[in-house]
Amino acid sequence: MEENMTYEKVNIVTADFDTFSVMSKTPVETVKSILGRIGLDYTEGLHKDAYVMAFYQELIDDPNLILRMVPGEMIDFVMDVWEQDQMEMDEMSWNYVEYLRIFGLVSSGRLEEEGKIKKVLYRIPESRDRFYFLFKSKKSRNLIKRYNHWDKLIAGSMFYYGVIDLEIFHNIFIKVSKYALSYDEFFSYIKCRSSLWSFGAILISGSGRHMYFQSYEVENADMTLLYIREHRKLHYKKINVDQLIYIAESGGVDNRWKGVSEFGELLIDTMNMDYYQVTVLLQKLIHMIRNSASYDSLIKEVKSLDYRSEKQWEKMNQVIRSLYYHIPVFEYKGFTRSEFEKLFHEKQLKNREKLFTIIDGGKE
Repeated sequence: MEENMTYEKVNIVTADFDTFSVMSKTPVETVKSILGRIGLDYTEGLHKDAYVMAFYQELIDDPNLILRMVPGEMIDFVMDVWEQDQMEMDEMSWNYVEYLRIFGLVSSGRLEEEGKIKKVLYRIPESRDRFYFLFKSKKSRNLIKRYNHWDKLIAGSMFYYGVIDLEIFHNIFIKVSKYALSYDEFFSYIKCRSSLWSFGAILISGSGRHMYFQSYEVENADMTLLYIREHRKLHYKKINVDQLIYIAESGGVDNRWKGVSEFGELLIDTMNMDYYQVTVLLQKLIHMIRNSASYDSLIKEVKSLDYRSEKQWEKMNQVIRSLYYHIPVFEYKGFTRSEFEKLFHEKQLKNREKLFTIIDGGKE
C-alpha cells in the first residue's frame, strides 16, 4: 500500500560505458524471448552476444519498437534519469530499472560517496543521444497515449471474455478502438506488450493451429474453451469503451454491477467488517462467478461470517443471488447469467414461431 512505501534519495551519474554493455547483462533466455516477440528469427547455440547484438541493431533500425515495448510511465522515468541529478526511489522505481536495463536505457550500481557505499543510477550517454528527442516528440507522446488506451481496452475486455481466439479478438478490438489495425499489427502489438501485462498472455492450442489471449483470471483455460465452443452460436457481448476503461482501471470490479454495492453496504455498514477483508472476499466471489462457480459454492464462502440475525443471513442470500446473476461469466462470452437466460429465452421463442406457417386466407 502507498503509505507503507519507503523512498531513498539516489544520485544520478553519467556512465562511462555504452548501451550494448548494459544490454549484454540481460539473461540470454530473456533476450531470445524478446527476439521471438518482435518477430526476429534466430539460431540456437550461438554466443549470447550474438542475440544481444541482434536486438541492439533492431532498436537502432526501428527506434519506435521501444515505444511499443516500454510503457509511458517508464519512458517518463527514463526522461527524469536523463534530466536530473538526483531522484527519490521506491521499490517500483527499482523494478523499472531492472526492465529498462534490458533496453540499455538506464542502469544502476554502487559507488563510494562520502566514505560510504551508496546506490546510484546511471544515465547512458549513447542511449540518451539516440532516444532523447524521440521520447520528447509530440508524435511519440501521442503514440504512448494511444498504446496506454489500447492496453486498457484489452485489459477491460479480458475481465469480460476470459479467453478468446485472437482473430475474433482482433475484429472486436478494431470496432471498439475505431483504429484500422491489421491482424498482423494487432498480434505484433500483443506480443511486444504482453510481457508487461499483469492481466493476461497469449495461449497456443496443443495443435498449434489456434492462438488465443487468456486472462490470468481464468482458472481452467481448456474447460473454459470447451464451454465457449458449446455456445458457438452465441456472439461475444459488445462492450463500450467507457465500460472497458472503467473495469480496467478498477481492477476488474464494477461497482455498478447489481449486488456489488449491496455486498459492501451489508458487510461494512451493517456487519461492521473490515474494508480490506470485504474487498478481498468480494474479489474472490467475482472470480468464482466468472469461472462458472455454482450458487451453492458461493453461499459456502459466506456461510461462516458473523451474522447477528436471521435477517442479515437472508439479506446475504439475496445479495449473493444478485451477484450470481449479474456478474459477467467467461463461459457466456461476457454476458451475465441473467442476460444469457434472456437471450436463450428469446431464441426459444423464435424457434417456436418457426414451427408455424401463417397462410393468408379470404376471397380475392
